[in-house]
Formats: sequence, structure tokens, C-alpha cells
Amino acid sequence: MRISAFGKLISHSLKITIRSSEQNIQKVKQTVETFVANGLHQNYDQLFVLILGRKQTRYPKIESNGFPFDPAGQVLDFQDLLKQVTLMPSGRLHELALLVSRENNPPKLKQNDAAATFKRSQAIKKKIEKELVKKDLHDLFDVIYYEPHYKFIYGRLMVRSVEDRKYPELDTDHPAWFRLELWDFYEYGLEFIGYGREILFDKDLRWDLLDGDNDPRKNNPDYRHEHFHSFMKIAFDEMVTYDPETDGYHGYPSLYCHFRHDREPFIEYTWGRMGNHKKKKSTFKFDPAKRTKLP
Repeated sequence: MRISAFGKLISHSLKITIRSSEQNIQKVKQTVETFVANGLHQNYDQLFVLILGRKQTRYPKIESNGFPFDPAGQVLDFQDLLKQVTLMPSGRLHELALLVSRENNPPKLKQNDAAATFKRSQAIKKKIEKELVKKDLHDLFDVIYYEPHYKFIYGRLMVRSVEDRKYPELDTDHPAWFRLELWDFYEYGLEFIGYGREILFDKDLRWDLLDGDNDPRKNNPDYRHEHFHSFMKIAFDEMVTYDPETDGYHGYPSLYCHFRHDREPFIEYTWGRMGNHKKKKSTFKFDPAKRTKLP
């Protein structure tokens, strides 16, 4: 979850967003309509409107382009927020305070800082290319075209948080390390491939993640659903150092990273299907712009 400078509170894991507004019904309605017009209802299941002041006693129900919005539970003011905050445990309050502080006082990168970050990224990139990529790829060009992971000496890396001091213990709620399969380089970092999950899609390749085995949309004849891989990107900027020595627990080199994207190192997730050099099939990835909340 994060709080942005644009007055939005966003939870990507719960698919909830909060927008600020004035108290009268026209302003609330305009907020909902703008939200839908910008296609944000395709990414978030719920919208909450935070009133900058005291909210009205009652609001009529609002519906915009089929997106349901019930003001009784989805229009909030600071009194409502205060009630929620007072029920939070101290640990959650501390996290909230840190989030607000970071978003309202973002660090300003000086020109020298940006240059130093770029130099560090380039140094890590060159180190990885030198120590993780096979020296002779001449006989692998046709294979790598379809399955680029064959260029790497190791098939997996231990991706570890620079702040973790409990390895190899694993917190399953907030993992501080991952054992990930390498896939390829991309312009700004490394891409990994995961087991993935089931994807629901229509004939125009508009798609959505299935919500478990009991998702009723699986029975809709207008859709298909299949299992696809997940592709996860870690930017060189998020990497601190690469240790080519294999660790004593899993037998793979370690990549130490910042875990500052919802407690993970990944800057982007995409879904698709890995290529196959034997069948001459290229890698397929769903277009992120076509992700929508399929009814």
C-alpha cells in the first residue's frame, strides 16, 4: 500500500483506491465518473472517496458505466479514518507514519546522486554480464532466440534483501529472499520467470487474473482460461551487489537487492508463456494495457 502526492491511497494487493473530494454530491459523482472515464475501474475493485471536511449525512447511490458505488460505506471523512487508525496495532501505525513521511517528503536526487546511481547500476550490469553469462554462445544463438535463459551459467539466483539478517529462515508473509529462475536481460535489468497462475481472456486478448478455482467466470463460454507464466523484472537500480559464490544452502549465486516495492524487489509483473526452441515458438506476453476486469 502507498500514499501518493496526488491525494490517492492505493492498495495494489487488495485492489482498492481512495480519492479526495469535496463534500457535495455533484463533486462526489464527478470523482466517480472521472475514475471510470480514465479506466481505473478496470484495475481496482473498489473506490473510496475521502471528503476534505465533514461529509453529508446522506448521499444517493451512484452508478457510472456499470461500476457500483455505495456512498453509505464508500464516502469517508477524517472522522471515519480516525476510527480506523485508533484500532490499528502500533506496528501498523509506525508503517503508516513512515509511508506518509516518505510521500510528503520525497528525497531529492541531486545531479551528482543521479550520476552515482547510474554508475553503480552500470557496474552491477557489467559484473553480472561477466560472471553470470556463458563465455561461448556461438552454438546457442538459435536456442537463445526462443529461450534466452540458456545464456546463463546458472538457471537460478538467490534474490536476497540487503536488510535481511535471518537467512535462510523465511517469513512466508513477507519473504526477504526468493529462489528465482532466470529468464533474460532487459534494457534496465534482469527478468525472471515464475510458475505463474491461471489467466482469463477473451477473443480480443483482453485478460484478467482468475480469482481462484471457484471463480464463476471459468464457466463463461465467452472466455478461455489457461495457466501462464509470470515474468518479473528487477532493475539494476534496485540491485546492490552480485555475489557469484554459491551459497551453502541452495547452491546458487546471490543477488542482493532493495525490497522497496511492496516489500519486494520487482518493479514489474507481466504474464505470458515462455518460448520453446524445439517447437520454434517465441515467447508470448499479454499486453498490460489490455488487462481489464472481465465481468
